[in-house]
Amino acid sequence: MRAEHHTDEPMDTSWPQPLEELQHVIAASKGLEGYHVMRFRVYKEFATGGTQGMDVEVIDAGPWASRTRFTVRATRDDGYTASGNPCATLEEAMYILRMNPGLQ
Repeated sequence: MRAEHHTDEPMDTSWPQPLEELQHVIAASKGLEGYHVMRFRVYKEFATGGTQGMDVEVIDAGPWASRTRFTVRATRDDGYTASGNPCATLEEAMYILRMNPGLQ
């Protein structure tokens, strides 16, 4: 898999950070909990041959959920969906997802 950066312009950092915004959204909605969800589009070459696109969602419960902060879910173009257990780090969550037989 590869990620591409298409601009040399610096990233706009004037907006509040997502987890700060998440705290405001939870408080304003009088919610009990909330998650910051990021979605990425990737293309993967499978061991069995062929390339397929998939959407990868990273679900971040925030630093206050230290042991269960990150969950990752992937949905291939053919509809197959895999997700892992919540983990303390994004690296752990991605590793669990990669071990799913449907994503090999």
